Amino acid sequence: GIDRPLFQLADFDRFKGQTAELELYKVLHARRRFRGLLEGVREEAVILDVEGAIHEIPFDLIKKACLSPEVFGIKQGQRNGK
Repeated sequence: GIDRPLFQLADFDRFKGQTAELELYKVLHARRRFRGLLEGVREEAVILDVEGAIHEIPFDLIKKACLSPEVFGIKQGQRNGK
């Protein structure tokens, strides 16, 4: 679906390059919610690009995660349709 939930670590690698929203069990880097471009997985952490800042989020801290909907065929986070 449009806002496909991400359950397993492999899901975050599979949808690399797409925008995702994450909610954490506890605060990390002064926040509990993140929205950014999936950069893949490193060991047991999800790599997320949030407006140019790279965050390495431990998988066991993720309470809920899903892909963000696409708008007019362009993925959120993409620039000029690229």
